[in-house]
Amino acid sequence: MRSRNFLIVILLLGSMACTTAAERIGQIEQLEIAMFDKDKKFDEDIARDLMGDYEQFAEEFPEHEMAPEFLDRAANIARQLKEYERGLENYQTIVVRYPDFEKIIETKFLIAFMYDVELKNKEKAEEKYKAVAEQYPDHVFGKNAKDRLVTLHMSDEELIEFFNQKNSRQ
Repeated sequence: MRSRNFLIVILLLGSMACTTAAERIGQIEQLEIAMFDKDKKFDEDIARDLMGDYEQFAEEFPEHEMAPEFLDRAANIARQLKEYERGLENYQTIVVRYPDFEKIIETKFLIAFMYDVELKNKEKAEEKYKAVAEQYPDHVFGKNAKDRLVTLHMSDEELIEFFNQKNSRQ
């Protein structure tokens, strides 16, 4: 009897472990429906489950076309939950594993932005903004990074003066 129960548990675990990418995407879509139901308030528990599922999918199916998109979504949820280190880790994974991701420039900019605004690490933010500005000078995120480098170390008073001068010139 005991060995029979053990066998059932092993079979169940095995069947759960052999989930296909399509099945995992279906599970994720169900959580997304629950998460983004407009009649409900933001549910932190569902958000955490969804974030974990996105990350797990990318880990289980790293070559799947949805892997970088799911990591991006996981990073966005992490930011909403104020889990900035986790969000940053997901963005950095995208940069390393998926350099051809369609949102790679935005991802690199968001890394700089997170160091700047959310983690308050101006030195690291400066390094990341410089990289984006140099690599993508003609892209909107490259231009935004260049603009942010000008104001990054300004005090609130200096920022007010800077923008007042800028607005008076226009």
